[in-house]
Amino acid sequence: ATTEAAPSRPAAAPGALRSFPGRSARSTQFVRRLQEVRDFSSNLLLLGRKGTDFEGICRDLCAMGSQREELVLLPAAALTADALPSRLAGLSTRGASRLTLAVTEPEKLTPETSETLLAIARREGTFADVSVPARFIFCMREELDALFDSGRIDENLYLFMGSMELRVPAVEELRDDIPLIAQSILDHLEGGGLRVDPAGAAFLKEQPWPGDMQQLAKVVTAAAGATQGRSIGQRGLEDAYEGRLAQLRKGTDNLKRSLEEARNDYVQAMVMLCGADEARSAGALGIPRDALRRILDNVQPVG
Repeated sequence: ATTEAAPSRPAAAPGALRSFPGRSARSTQFVRRLQEVRDFSSNLLLLGRKGTDFEGICRDLCAMGSQREELVLLPAAALTADALPSRLAGLSTRGASRLTLAVTEPEKLTPETSETLLAIARREGTFADVSVPARFIFCMREELDALFDSGRIDENLYLFMGSMELRVPAVEELRDDIPLIAQSILDHLEGGGLRVDPAGAAFLKEQPWPGDMQQLAKVVTAAAGATQGRSIGQRGLEDAYEGRLAQLRKGTDNLKRSLEEARNDYVQAMVMLCGADEARSAGALGIPRDALRRILDNVQPVG
């Protein structure tokens, strides 16, 4: 008797992934490589620099696969959590064929957390109740050999992690795709409908991005939050890139707080002058009585 294999999902078209919406040759190459390795059974090393959208890539990778996955994002420190065995056992009963554990900052794994990781893979000890196999994605900022040579991971872990590696392109390698990436970020914001104008797109393509995708997302999101119309221009993106929007928001918040405090002091003083008579106080202030009551409900009484 033969077992029928689960039907494979169609290959992801360039631009179809949320984590890599670009259509350049470099983006297309990376998406195709993701498609090729989507059903890896043991371990995958994702190598990218600080700011890489590892979470988005892991989600897209699991969505591509031919099996139903439960994705678990695990910082290295979480591998010591007491609740982890019951958490994984619970997830394994929800109809998934496999657990995919994305381990971030594997260079911070200790001998203790390394043993926990191996116990999960073997489904032994406190992880014996995990009813489906687990595979691991190691989200790395440095080469595996460099971590081993510097003594930051031991030999057992080095051998376990294997050599199946996928390099994530940096934003600077995808300059032609940056406007598409920025638009994808905007399309997934609540409300949507915003667009980057041509001058803004040109500005984004010219900038260095040491913080990679996370920095780009932060800049575009900040500019969107400060935009009054439906189009984001170069000036708004420049302010977001240089961090000026955060300073403006801080200044605005401080001014608002100062004005509220001055208003509250004035209202309380008027209430005292009117002998705590709300109707007289509201009349003297020229505001509705319910507005006066709302102000008084949110301030501490004088004296």
